[in-house]
Amino acid sequence: MEFIQQQHGQVMILELQGQRLDAYHAAALKQSVLELLQQGHNKLVLDFSRVRFLDSGGLGVLVDLNKRLRAPAGLVLCQIQERTINDVLRLTRMDQVLNIVADQKQAINAFD
Repeated sequence: MEFIQQQHGQVMILELQGQRLDAYHAAALKQSVLELLQQGHNKLVLDFSRVRFLDSGGLGVLVDLNKRLRAPAGLVLCQIQERTINDVLRLTRMDQVLNIVADQKQAINAFD
């Protein structure tokens, strides 16, 4: 999976470019985030505008990254367009654990 990185102040935005966040692609996401953490980036936004599928492997990585990026840092998800992804997050109650907002602007503001 490819990512486009954008930095806004102390917030790093990763725009996920693939349509699937499954077990195969989740490993690449985790590795990219771990590299960002090593570089000192600890406020992270994942933009899901292109993602159309999320499985348990992808969900597991999101949970792991959320644990690693606890306050005062954090992880925010935005631009979740696909209804099935929202359904997965709701059914697993991860919508109550993960910080999910509508768009990048709200995601950046979530760190204020």
